[in-house]
Amino acid sequence: MVQTYTLRIKNGTRHVKRYRIWLWWKKYICIKRANGRVYYEKKECSRREKNHMQRFSRRKGLAFEAVPTQYTRSSSYRSQFFACHPSATGKYRCVYCGKKKPKDKITIDHIFPVHCMEKYPAVRKRAALLGIHGSNDMKNLCTACMRCNQKKEAKMGIWILKGFLGKQPWYWPLRRILTVILVFFVLYLGRKIYMPVVCNWINTLQK
Repeated sequence: MVQTYTLRIKNGTRHVKRYRIWLWWKKYICIKRANGRVYYEKKECSRREKNHMQRFSRRKGLAFEAVPTQYTRSSSYRSQFFACHPSATGKYRCVYCGKKKPKDKITIDHIFPVHCMEKYPAVRKRAALLGIHGSNDMKNLCTACMRCNQKKEAKMGIWILKGFLGKQPWYWPLRRILTVILVFFVLYLGRKIYMPVVCNWINTLQK
C-alpha cells in the first residue's frame, strides 16, 4: 500500500495568507481554528508532493507539517464502528463510566487521541505495541458518553488504561462483584471494630 500524507501549511516567519491563491490553485483547503489561527490543508498527498511542499515552505518561510494519513481523523470512523459493533438493544456502554446510552447520545472516542497520534511518533510506537496502526483502527475506537468524552479530551495516562479495560466484556461484571465484596468487607470490618466501642458506650450510659 502506497503511503499518503495530510499536508498542513502554517504561519512561519511569513504569513501563510500571502500564498492563499497559489495554495487554493494547488487544492489546499483553508482551515480556521477557534483561536483565530489559519492554516491550509490537503489530504491524500503522495511522498513526492510532500517533499515538494516541504521545500516550498522552507523557501517561503512557512511552517510545514506532514502527517501519515492513517494517523489523521477520518470522516467515516463513527459509521464504521457501529457497522462493526451493532447493538441488539440499541444502547452502548461508555467505557469510562459504565453508563449505557442510546446510539444518538453516545460518541465514538479515540483512546489514543488523534492529536497525539498526529504529533508524537513516540505515541504511535506505544500504540503499535498494542496492535494499533492508525488513529481510526478499530482497536483504538471506543464508545464514550458526551460527559466523559469532554473530560478526557486529548488526555492520555489513566484514560488509556480505562479505555482498554472498559472495552472488555468481563470488566464491568467483575467490577460490580468486587465492589459488592468490598462493601461487605468494610461493613464486616466496621462491625468488628466499632461494635465493642458502641457496646461500651451504651453500658457507660446505663450506669
